[in-house]
Amino acid sequence: MGEARRRKLAGTYPQRDRVDWTDPRNRAGFLNAVMEGMARDNDPTLRGCTVILPDREPVYLSVETAKRGGGKPDA
Repeated sequence: MGEARRRKLAGTYPQRDRVDWTDPRNRAGFLNAVMEGMARDNDPTLRGCTVILPDREPVYLSVETAKRGGGKPDA
């Protein structure tokens, strides 16, 4: 029996730490990581992306802003 199946049957999945999305530092860190990834990307068709956070708040991040060196995401 595989490890995943054994844990499923036993109900002993490892507990993962939940991220508190109400904490502005967690939200900012996540959005900054996405913007850094877009700034490093060389895909000419990428214009931006919309990130939908767990509280269902959509945040649009543009590649132009990311490549310029930061700034605040377009909320």
